[in-house]
Amino acid sequence: MARISIPQGEGEDLYRLWSINPELAAPGAALSAAVYSSTIVPIRTRELMRIRIAEINNCRTCRETRVSDLDEHGISEDDYLNSANWATWPGYSPAERIAIEFADKFALDHLALDDAWFATARQHFTDEQLHGMSLMIGAWIAFGRMQTVFDVHLSCALRL
Repeated sequence: MARISIPQGEGEDLYRLWSINPELAAPGAALSAAVYSSTIVPIRTRELMRIRIAEINNCRTCRETRVSDLDEHGISEDDYLNSANWATWPGYSPAERIAIEFADKFALDHLALDDAWFATARQHFTDEQLHGMSLMIGAWIAFGRMQTVFDVHLSCALRL
């Protein structure tokens, strides 16, 4: 049950949550849409970062969300289930490990993202990609934590 009063109406509490502050709903939706439509990094890489943030946030909706056509994007359920083991799980490429580490440290130990880390990251990603990835990660942290803090989730798994 939601921890704040959500306006009555049709549809899931999560969607009605945004009607509390309608002036923020459109920009929030635009940021979310931009994150999920971005091609700055491959969908597989994006999903690996996203699921790591979902785990950190303990966001039920985010943890249960999957990209449509997993096979088409080269993603398996094991890829989703092992993001907490990003440093050792053999299913990730070196670039994917860096991307998941970026999400992990951005959320849990952002000061560890120092010059040495960026030197390594630039072996796999451009500055434009790293900037885009930081916007994605920041949005997932904010929206996923909001859902978890207010205990507002979807009743069924979401497909992107």
